[in-house]
Amino acid sequence: MLRPSRQLLRPLPLRTAVLRQSRAAFSDVTLDPAGQPTFVPPSDPTPLPLQHGEDGQRKIGYLFFNSIFPLKMGVWDLRYLAAKVEKDSLMEKLQSLVPENSTLACKVIDVYPREKDGGAFLKFSYIPPHPNLEQVQDPLELRKLEEETIAILEKEARDAIAAKGFKPWFAFANSKAFFVRGKPWMEDMNRFPNSRIRVEFEGPVIPQEELYDVFRPYGKIHDIVPQPPGGKEPPYADIIYTSMRSSSAARNCLHGALIPSTLPIPNPPPPTVVRILFADRVRSHQIREWATSHPRIMIPLIVALLGGLSWAVFDPVREFFVKTKIERTWDSDRWALLKWLKKETLGRLGLTSTTVKASTGIEKEREEAKELLITWLRDIPDTFNVVTGPVGSGKTSLVDQVTSNAENVLVIDCAQLGKSRSDTALASDLASAVGYWPRFALASSLNNMIDLASVGLIGQKAGFSASLDQELKQILEVTSSALKKLANERNARSLKAAKKAETLRKNSDAKDKVVEQLNDEGIKDGRLDTVSGTGAMAELGGGIERPDKDSIVIVGPKSAAAVKAYVSPEVPTTEPQPDDVGGLPIVVIKSFAAKGLAKQEVLTDVLAEWAAVLVENKVAHVVFTSDSIQVNKPLAKALPSKPFNVISLNDASPEAAIQYIESKLAEADPNNVLPAESHVDVAKVGGRQTDLELLVQKIKSGLTPEEAVQDLVSRSATELRKNFFGDDIMEGKSLPWTREQAYTIAKGLAANGELKYADVLVNSPFKSDEAALRALENAELVSVHHAHGRPSLLRPGKPIYRSAFQELLSDTVFSATIQYQINAAATKSASADLEAASKALLELSNLFEGGKWAFGGGSTVPKEVDTRVGALLGAMRTAEEKLAKLDQEKTELLKILATSA
Repeated sequence: MLRPSRQLLRPLPLRTAVLRQSRAAFSDVTLDPAGQPTFVPPSDPTPLPLQHGEDGQRKIGYLFFNSIFPLKMGVWDLRYLAAKVEKDSLMEKLQSLVPENSTLACKVIDVYPREKDGGAFLKFSYIPPHPNLEQVQDPLELRKLEEETIAILEKEARDAIAAKGFKPWFAFANSKAFFVRGKPWMEDMNRFPNSRIRVEFEGPVIPQEELYDVFRPYGKIHDIVPQPPGGKEPPYADIIYTSMRSSSAARNCLHGALIPSTLPIPNPPPPTVVRILFADRVRSHQIREWATSHPRIMIPLIVALLGGLSWAVFDPVREFFVKTKIERTWDSDRWALLKWLKKETLGRLGLTSTTVKASTGIEKEREEAKELLITWLRDIPDTFNVVTGPVGSGKTSLVDQVTSNAENVLVIDCAQLGKSRSDTALASDLASAVGYWPRFALASSLNNMIDLASVGLIGQKAGFSASLDQELKQILEVTSSALKKLANERNARSLKAAKKAETLRKNSDAKDKVVEQLNDEGIKDGRLDTVSGTGAMAELGGGIERPDKDSIVIVGPKSAAAVKAYVSPEVPTTEPQPDDVGGLPIVVIKSFAAKGLAKQEVLTDVLAEWAAVLVENKVAHVVFTSDSIQVNKPLAKALPSKPFNVISLNDASPEAAIQYIESKLAEADPNNVLPAESHVDVAKVGGRQTDLELLVQKIKSGLTPEEAVQDLVSRSATELRKNFFGDDIMEGKSLPWTREQAYTIAKGLAANGELKYADVLVNSPFKSDEAALRALENAELVSVHHAHGRPSLLRPGKPIYRSAFQELLSDTVFSATIQYQINAAATKSASADLEAASKALLELSNLFEGGKWAFGGGSTVPKEVDTRVGALLGAMRTAEEKLAKLDQEKTELLKILATSA
């Protein structure tokens, strides 16, 4: 930083006046009778000549209050903005500190805030206690009188502060008042307070002892650093305070002050004017300058440090919260005590349901699928478990039943994730689903801004920001680590249980041998066998008979205890329940590859790859539920070498649907029984579980089964009218299929319930337009059933849609309107065919001129031409017959539209 020119800082007229008055004040020195100079007290800065007031008797001075505002540490320091709000009130309070009945009759003239230095100047006038100071000739006496006046002013100001308790809310200590002995320098440059001030001397250099006496009243001094010898700069000394408030007070009160010499010599040197500046802060610029000059090194290094910090500090915390999410640590139903308290408090008040739901017909039909899924989850994971079926077929309820007894289950619902409107929201939703916390969402935006800045600085991204798939993978990596730890804990428990089982097996074998020996031989004692046994020792007459290799010896007083231990019953081990699944964690990914989800491709690819890693490393079982027939494509891409375990769920049978409704009604009211005559109406709803639940709700609300079914059918018909055909012709044109194609499908499904896929595809009105059929399937208006890996049948998107199609087509006006539009299109097509055949015949007739054919010269009609003419005549006949039929249909449709309302 460039130091300001001393010529700019030096107020030349003030210096001239000060030096002139200093010479006049110190030109005469008093000597004692021995001819020696009289004793001069320690140096005090001589105040500048006091200005006269308006009445001639008053003098003008300044007081500096050092704790009014926060000290501004730099340009970035915004604390002064908070104090600026109270600036006016603080200045008013500051003016009130001068008492009206003061000893010197002080009057406030003005207040000058110094926010940067944390204080304020108060300009005032007063009447000196010694009115004839100009007549005092002795300089020492004059200084003494002036110091007495200053002491009175400072004491009254400080007493007023103490009496009124003046202390701003942001100040840690009470404010202090100091009389300004120099000239206030109210600069507004970017020079901020520092505990180190530089005192420049204009005149003789002041010794350290005198500097200490002059500057100590403003605060404790840590050190005084004189100018190094041989310096080319003007003479100066650095004074270091222990507090910046003290250095700020000294700088504002003594800048431009006159410091007289105290040397006891006949002709002492002239006084010295001090100029005080805040010293530059001592900073370690080398590291900062090197870092700013090498961004290609520092930015990647900062990225690495932040990544290491995240891995060392935040990832373990995130992993902990993911584990608590999987283990359901905060779930009250997991802990027996909390579960009991919940039952005894909320349960007794009827706020929780503890009834066991009865088995329904749909659940009985799902038993085989349930047992199959349980078997897969008990085995070691080696592939994906996929549960497919149309929307509302019970996939979620099946998986929930199977995993209800599992210890560690993680559920990720892609349908909820697909509702996210941005990449940041999607990552946040996934983090919330797996329990990944903390996640600094704001940091992602800041990282993007840093990367944009780094591109302009170093020409490439710094690597702070990450793409969506990278953020998702980072979240799932932490989740994988938590799942792996849970799997390792489970494996450790399994190994311990296996060792315990092996020990029990060995004990069981030993017990069987003991029991068998006790039953056959009794207790075998080698000492008795020596005397009366039949072994070798009995023949020799000495020693202890050793037992056979497979015999168990029970000898001495401990034999009874040993036999008791062997034959005591074992503690029964807990056998696994039929519905229990394996101990490995289970990851359930719902609505995988669902239609119409945002960021579908990125989300499915990332989840599929992550699930493949879990399965290949035997970390967890992965269960996918999906209503998409294309679910196998992203899964096969992630795990191409293994077939999947697939369970396909269909709609329930009519008998199971009726049993389901009866059981649900009985749960609410045992007396609520579905009448037998209502079974036919209930069959119209079909076996889709979501439709059956809606039907149960309507019956519970008070509708009869017939009314509830009719309401559902009517609602479905209205839905199909809008989504299948469009509200009007313009909206119908925006659909990916034509109204003629939709009417053909609706008419066929209403009559037969299913259509052959190939027959519909090749015939009119589709004419091999497979995109229209796929669009109908994606809109869930129809469902395509496959056989041998190819599309085979077309069925309604929901079973209730067949009844809805029938009701929709029973509307004669709507049906006639659609048929009229179809008739017009068919008439146009038939007319075009007739015109094309006529035009072709005319072109053939042009080849026969003058009784001869142009290409042969003969009069005989060639066979090829005769065949072509016959075909064209047949096409014309067919077109004419079709037009006649269409015209008749048109007439009938017009009559219907004219007579119907």
